[in-house]
Amino acid sequence: MTSQIQEQSEAKKAIPIRNVWYLLIYAWDLANWRDTARFDSEQSPNLLGLLARVLVDSTRLLLRHQLRRDYIKRVASIEGVRGRILFTPSLRHIGLKENKLVCSFEELDVNTRKNQIIKTTLYNLSRDARVSGATSETSAALNRDIHTLLDQMAGVQLIRLSHSDFTSIRTGRNDRDYALPINICFLVHMLKMPSTESGDETLALLSEDLNGSFNLFERFVRNFYRHHIGDRYHISARNLDWPGVSNAHMPIMKTDISIESRKEPFNKLIIDTKFYEETLTRGFGDLKFRSDHLYQIYAYLRTQEDLGPSFRNAKGMLLYPNVGLEISEIIELQGHEIRIETIDLANDWEQIESNLLALVEI
Repeated sequence: MTSQIQEQSEAKKAIPIRNVWYLLIYAWDLANWRDTARFDSEQSPNLLGLLARVLVDSTRLLLRHQLRRDYIKRVASIEGVRGRILFTPSLRHIGLKENKLVCSFEELDVNTRKNQIIKTTLYNLSRDARVSGATSETSAALNRDIHTLLDQMAGVQLIRLSHSDFTSIRTGRNDRDYALPINICFLVHMLKMPSTESGDETLALLSEDLNGSFNLFERFVRNFYRHHIGDRYHISARNLDWPGVSNAHMPIMKTDISIESRKEPFNKLIIDTKFYEETLTRGFGDLKFRSDHLYQIYAYLRTQEDLGPSFRNAKGMLLYPNVGLEISEIIELQGHEIRIETIDLANDWEQIESNLLALVEI
C-alpha cells in the first residue's frame, strides 16, 4: 500500500467563484457555456451576483431571438366563433346588444411556464439585498439591466415559484437556449435563503444546499470526463447485477462513474464520488477511511469478476473534494487496485483539470 496523507493546518479554503461556475456548468452538462461568464465570475463578489449576471445575459439573448411562445388555453367572450363554444355561459349574452359567445380556444402566447420562471427569478433578484443592496458600479449596472429585462417581459406574468415548477420543466432541441437560464433560476431558487457561512461560495454551501438536490460533485466529475476523454473511453453511470441473485429486495448497485476504454486492452475504472465535510473518520483517536465507502467500492469490483478478464482486473477509486486533508492512497485488495483520492476545488481551475485527467490514466 502506497500512502500520501497530508493534513493541512489552515482552515478550509473558499472555492473561488470562477471554479464554482465551472463546477455548475459541467454538472448541468453545458460545457459549451463554460467560458461565457469567465470575466464576470472573476469580478463577482459572490455566487448569487454571478448567477444574476449570467441570467441577465442569457435572458437578453432569448429576447434578441424573441421569447418562445406556446399555445395557451383561453376562455373569453368574443364576437363570432373561435374554438369550442361554451353554451352555458354564452346564454347570458342572449338578447344583449353585445352579440358575443363564450369560447374556449388556444392561442400562441409568451406567457409560458419557462418565461414565467425566468421573469419571476429576475424580479426576486431585483429585490434581494445581496444583489440590489450592493453599491459597486458593477452591481448598479446589473440592477439596471434586470429592470430593463423586466420591462421587456411585460407580457409574462409573475408566479409563486415552487420546487415542482422546475422538476416539471423539460428542455429539448427546439428550446435548448432555455437550458442555461432555467438551470440558473433553479439554483437561485435553491439559494434563496442566505448561507450561514462567511461567504456563499464556500464548500459548505455546495455540500449543504446543492449536493442533496443536484448530486453536484458526482455530475460534475462524470460530465467532465465525458467531455474531455469521451472520445477514448465510455463514460457512464452503470447499473451492476448481483451475480446469481434474483431477489427484488436486493439493493440496487449503480456506479457513479464507470470508465471503460474503447479499444483493447479494455481497462475499467469505477469511481465513486463522495461529498463530505470530513473525508476520514476518527477511530480511537486515529484517522480511518470510511468503512461503508470501502465496502461499497469493494462490492462493485468483486461482484463483477465472473464477467471476464477486464472485470477481474478492474480498478476502483473513491474521490473526495479536499476539505483540509489531502489524500492519495493506493490499496491492493484481492487483485483489485483501489485508490482513495482528493481533488482541491480551491486550486486554479487549470490545475483542477490537470489533476482530474491524471487520475484516470488507466
